[in-house]
Amino acid sequence: MHRVLIVCAGVPSAVLSETVLWRTSLSRLVVPDVDGALAAVVPGEHPLVVFDGMTALDAEHTLRSLRSDPRGRDLCVAVLIHDASEEDERALRRSGATVVLCGTPDPLGWDFRLTRALHVPPRLDERVPVCCRVLCHMSPTEEVQTDAVNLCERGVLLKASQPFGTGARIDLEIVMP
Repeated sequence: MHRVLIVCAGVPSAVLSETVLWRTSLSRLVVPDVDGALAAVVPGEHPLVVFDGMTALDAEHTLRSLRSDPRGRDLCVAVLIHDASEEDERALRRSGATVVLCGTPDPLGWDFRLTRALHVPPRLDERVPVCCRVLCHMSPTEEVQTDAVNLCERGVLLKASQPFGTGARIDLEIVMP
């Protein structure tokens, strides 16, 4: 059974009860803050964490706090923000949000993204060294050493020594032993 940890100071938004998160096949726990979410994480289990009822700035700080704790690094996090700007959404993604749902609540439109978030596989402990060249139009080609954290059919999750810009074009050269 999948678990959902809902982080909100009060009662979760009514719109959540209209989404896939309220299916009987899911276990839900509402916690007031990130400490409560971290305390509820069971080793070996990877619940979906949902931030609800926060301002974009509060959600960003809470995300950074969650991601700074080893128990929160591998969790999939969905953030529901009703009045977020595009810049807020980018800041939330940079802070570690897996999914950002903003604007007018749309349970049916959100269901697809929440279902995908429920099935995000946990990161593996194995790291595969790769060499990544970042190609930018504004600067010469530079090489950044990275580790491929997770390889799957949908893409590659990289851990790099420096951040890539949003939309940066990269070439990957993977040398298999």
